[in-house]
Amino acid sequence: MSAAAGFREWLLQKPRVEVAKRLGEYPVFIVAAQGGGIYAANNAARFLARLQDLCPAFRQHLFAISGVSGGSVGSTIFAAALRAQTAPLDSNAVDGKTCPKIADFLAGVGRVQDIDAPGPVEQRVASVLATDFLSPLVAGFLFTDFTQMFSPFPIPAFDRARFLEYTLENAGDRILGSQKGNGDQSNLLRADYQSHWAPGNNMPALLFNTTDAGSGKRAVISPFDFDPLHPKDTDLCVLAAVERTGAGTDQTVKSHSLHIPLSTAAFTSARFPWVTPAATVSVRNDCITSHPQARLVDGGYVENSGIETALDLVEKLNAIKGTSDAPRFRIYLLSLVSGQFGDHGSFMFGDLMEPVRALLSTRTSRTYIALNHATSIDRRPDPEVTQSVQRFPTFGRTDITGLFYSLPLGWTLS
Repeated sequence: MSAAAGFREWLLQKPRVEVAKRLGEYPVFIVAAQGGGIYAANNAARFLARLQDLCPAFRQHLFAISGVSGGSVGSTIFAAALRAQTAPLDSNAVDGKTCPKIADFLAGVGRVQDIDAPGPVEQRVASVLATDFLSPLVAGFLFTDFTQMFSPFPIPAFDRARFLEYTLENAGDRILGSQKGNGDQSNLLRADYQSHWAPGNNMPALLFNTTDAGSGKRAVISPFDFDPLHPKDTDLCVLAAVERTGAGTDQTVKSHSLHIPLSTAAFTSARFPWVTPAATVSVRNDCITSHPQARLVDGGYVENSGIETALDLVEKLNAIKGTSDAPRFRIYLLSLVSGQFGDHGSFMFGDLMEPVRALLSTRTSRTYIALNHATSIDRRPDPEVTQSVQRFPTFGRTDITGLFYSLPLGWTLS
């Protein structure tokens, strides 16, 4: 399934069509969650959970989350908590009070404490984030993975990254143990990645950004394809369970790499050598490599905000505007990021350190270049909007930087 086809089917669900008719257009949200260790995971998961608790209809408008590293893990935790509170698509249909707590506060009825109090989704998220992820990783490195170094054959169960995945999956069981009501009682984190999203299941599509260590390209784990042609020279390669046919090897591609648990897919985006090993995946994807296997590492090596993939997705989705069967819609891109372009620091050790400084600076600057690219969305003319119409900006940036110390996100404890 292509992104455009999946989005059209998602948009044509009856409750969404009815909302689009009443409002004149359907608001669609795409979120980009920046990488940066457990702090980024904590902030992404809590922000999305708080927004869902305040605005129960948010899940009906959230189409996709583009995550990188910790942002991928955080969005996965949010999705697992959201799955435990499964609701029919039309149960939270817009009725003039999409965000009841905020509406009551603005009307002078509610208190600010009501907005600040964690709701059921955020409480589930917090229970997972309270898990100790470091100890299992260290234990796996010192014992099983260290032992594997002396084995001539790889032993997948000894991979220290699996210890992280098992820990996350077990933490997901606590969500189900505390679940009350009619929510789904299956652990989404243990389920096959491909099963987490469908146009009618009322869940966001999780896009996990990784880096192909061999070519340096973005390799995005996605439930749908972006470009059916999938040319070799593109900078975006999609690992989706799709089969393309046509003339030439560039169009004959079948991906087998996605039959993995959701927890594995999320941590593939967060594999930062030497902390965790690169993920070896079996692929037949000419965009990535002509070899049968590829090595995937942390998506932050290419671009750490997830914005570039989100912008590519927005472009594909906007292509269906004006089609006869699709209702009018407007896409809002929300970015959870931190920091800005760095100023010159110390020039200690002179020429000896300049190559290292340049490599590290250019890696982080690509995030802010992508953010500047995203801010230009609102400056582009929209033929469907007249100058007299008041509109919200279609790009919003939410900073998750700490208030006290200016530290790199991955160095910050949650």
